[in-house]
Order: sequence, then C-alpha cells, then structure tokens
Amino acid sequence: MECKETYGCNRYIACYQILRVPGNSLFVLAGCPLVFIVVILDKVMKNVKIFQMLLAGDIGGTKTQLALYDASIEPEKTHEQSFYKSYPSTAFKDFETVFSLFIKDARNALQKDFIIKKGALAVAGPVDKAVCKVTNLSWTLSASQIANQFNITSLILINDLQAIAYAVPFMSEENFVFIQNESLIRGQTMAVIAPGTGLGEAVLHWDGHRYHALASEAGHADFAPLNEIQFEFVEFCRKKDGLLFNQHVGIERVLSGDSIVDLYHFLSQRSEGKRPIKEPDALFKGHAESGWSALISSRALNNEDELCVEVMELYASMLAAEAGNLALRSLAYGGVVIGGGIAPKILPIINSDLFRKNFSAKGRFQNMLEDMPVSICVNVQAPIVGALEWISREK
Repeated sequence: MECKETYGCNRYIACYQILRVPGNSLFVLAGCPLVFIVVILDKVMKNVKIFQMLLAGDIGGTKTQLALYDASIEPEKTHEQSFYKSYPSTAFKDFETVFSLFIKDARNALQKDFIIKKGALAVAGPVDKAVCKVTNLSWTLSASQIANQFNITSLILINDLQAIAYAVPFMSEENFVFIQNESLIRGQTMAVIAPGTGLGEAVLHWDGHRYHALASEAGHADFAPLNEIQFEFVEFCRKKDGLLFNQHVGIERVLSGDSIVDLYHFLSQRSEGKRPIKEPDALFKGHAESGWSALISSRALNNEDELCVEVMELYASMLAAEAGNLALRSLAYGGVVIGGGIAPKILPIINSDLFRKNFSAKGRFQNMLEDMPVSICVNVQAPIVGALEWISREK
C-alpha cells in the first residue's frame, strides 16, 4: 500500500504492518529506512504496553527455580513475585530449553508482553568470567549467550551459595529455625553451609555498611573422619568410586543427598551391637531410586527402622562437625546458617543435642562455638532472594 505519512521517503511500503517477532518483544517495520522507523516506532509504542521485569533464578542439580518481578520492586518485597515456577533440572538437556519453556509459561500466565531488564541466576558451581559449568549437571551456562538469545538487557551469574548468603540478612526470622541461641547477630560475620544434591559453603563479611558474600568450593575440600566408623565410611566411598587408599574424598561426597543411601549400604553390612547384618536393598524394593534418601530419612524420623535412625544420626554428626569447622574458619560470630534441601526435611534430627555436641566439639574453642547462633533456613527460595539482592546492588 502507499505510505500515508509524509516522512519524505515517497516509497510504497508497509509501514502500518507492524510485525511482532515470535518469542520476544521486538518489532519489525517492513521496508522503512531506519531514520523513519524511529518516528513510526515511537507512535506505535505509545499504544503498546511492554512491561519491564527482573529475573531471579536458582539452577541446581535437582531443580531449576525461576521467578519474575516487576522492575521497580525492592529486595525486601521478594514475596511479591509476578510469576514463579520450578522445573526438574534433569528433565532438560540444557538451561536454554527450560528457560524457553519458562518464558512461554510466564506469558501464558500473565497474559501480557514483557521484556527482562536485568537478571541474576544463582548456579550450583564455580562462576568464572560469567560462565558456569553446573557441578552436578551436564549444563554449561554463559551469561552473554543467554542474554543475547533471550534479549535480556543485563544478566549475571553468581554461585548459588553466594546467593543464599546474600539472602540471609534480608529474610525475616520466620524463615529460620534456630537450634542454638535465638537469633542471628547482625553486623557480625555469618557463614552458610548447604547440603543437597551437592554441598556448598559461603561466608558473609560485614564491612561496616553492608554484607559481602564470599563464594567458595569448600564442599570439595578433603573430608576429615573423626572416628573409626567415619574412617571406614571414607574407605567404603573410595572402594565404590574406584579410588586408591590415599586419593581424595571430598566433604560433598560424604554429606550430599546421595551419600545418605551410601551410608545405609555401608552400615547395613556392619554389625553393631545387637543389630544384625542386614540385606542392603531390602528397604528399597518397590521404591524408585530417586526417592531412597527420602525414604531413609522418613523412616528415621518416624522411628520405624533402627538402621535408618543410625544412618541419619551418623549423617547429622558429620554435618555438625563440618558446620563447626566452617564456624571456626570464618569466625562466624553472627551465626551459622544451614541451607540446602536436606536440613529442612530432617529438622528433628538436626535440632538435637547430638548435632549441637558435634558442632561445638572443637577443644579449647568449644565455649566460643556454643555461643554462636546456629539455624536452619527453611525458605526454599533463598537463592532467588539472594539473586534479587545482587540485582539491586547493580543499580
């Protein structure tokens, strides 16, 4: 059709046929020179409302949580999500696939168009030059590639434990269950340990004005057995993994979710007192392997199986010892927070004299550790809260 506007181009073009590119919020004006596209697009955009959003995500070995917020939100209002959804990570070949589905789900739910102004993704793995190979997945994330593919103005990747740590000061105390002392001490160093699919640790340093979260890969440091049974379990792990006597067994190998099943197999073949040797797989018949750890902890919590109780008590004592090590290394006078997916599900086992005793059993520093607050974070979206806080720092 003939152009009805007098922009001086005098061409037969389709200025009024504004085409929306599928999958994003770009517009194409067919055939019009760039200088006139600006004018026409200005007229169009006056009648089209494009909402600006912030993206916060948590990418782990078990699940990927993604949330959208209005771009004007403040960090303390993290409950005011525009859209949230969780996906099983192992069901997708890469992050881009699950994120494409998330964008589609969000547009269908919100019934409005939007662009992502800024985003931060908390990833379970070390971040180097805005790239992260997820430790317990085959995914590799690149901030620049994701931003370019999905038209995100600014996107950053941060370590997931760093994100949990950033969340701690911004969450109310109803998000924590205190197992030693009554509250976190603001303005002091804090530390976070989080067992789940893997295990991570981070430290929160107070500079006098605000907190800074220091990421680490401490979960891959050497595990130090404290007694004969722990030493035997380390040897069990070495044998199962095909390692030599002096080869590395990390903290994550002993304290991740899958290790609970290994502890069960190990103890089932180790007669202790009146309990006889037990067929290791008898408990699991009829249950999917992915649910074995939960089955063990559930039977222990309900006191239905003596061996399961023994497994979880050994697990809790080793976790407590490592949490105490972290408290010493960081001088976490402000408190130690236990995050991740396991601890909230076994609260009575963690909130026990057994845990407190093993946490503070550090010789001459026992009294100091007994004075430190210790809590369990029960907010499963803590990494998302921390990612949103990181975005606010980038303003």
